[in-house]
Amino acid sequence: MKFYKLTKGLLLGALFSAGCFCMAATGFAEAKAFEYDSVLRGSYAHIFRDEFFTRSANVYNSANQINSWGEVISREESGMDGSVKKCWMIGDLTRDSSNKFTLNVRRHVIQKLDNRGKILMSKVEDVDYEINVYHRMESGLRLEWPRTGDGPCSDIDGEYTVSREYPMMSREAAMYVLGKTLNSLPEYRDKLPGAAMTVDGNDMAETYIIRVLEHHPDHVVTRGTYQVSASGNVLEYDVVRDKWQELVH
Repeated sequence: MKFYKLTKGLLLGALFSAGCFCMAATGFAEAKAFEYDSVLRGSYAHIFRDEFFTRSANVYNSANQINSWGEVISREESGMDGSVKKCWMIGDLTRDSSNKFTLNVRRHVIQKLDNRGKILMSKVEDVDYEINVYHRMESGLRLEWPRTGDGPCSDIDGEYTVSREYPMMSREAAMYVLGKTLNSLPEYRDKLPGAAMTVDGNDMAETYIIRVLEHHPDHVVTRGTYQVSASGNVLEYDVVRDKWQELVH
């Protein structure tokens, strides 16, 4: 009987230890399975927002660093006359060896609209500053400008919650991503100087068709037609083969 009790106790102890080991192994596997290349791909909204004041962010973190991008969009409506100021802060999302994310902002697009939506002023500025991006497992992300560089055109600090698990992209961000891609490829750098862009697609979409046009007094020359997606991929339309092909870095 004593032998039975001892054997039973050893067996239960072994099963308990095995269970703990399996739980620990599972936890380790789950932790190991967490890949930073699969986070920060979505649309986010600032937790403090109302009908007059909004802040949102779209970011896409790609395994191919050149495809990573991000934007912060602010919108402020005047309670006096209903006019609106909008600002897009657009740039490249990077991650260092310690898995710290940074949005390197390179472009501001600023618009002022009247209460009927008519654009009164629109300008594009080249800027250079960083926004720290802190990933939140449950709630989304936190943005923080470390008070260095040119600085945002609106207050953007604070917590943002997930509004969509896949990023949307503004027209302004699509044009930035296209320009960045073309300028990074030697054979395409001559496409943009002296040209204009026309964008097809509703604002805040996942894909845009952008044409790079060269205007002359009596005609317009299309330098290229491109498809830009929220994943940072750029495709070029080959008119000879009648097909789309991806631009590879």
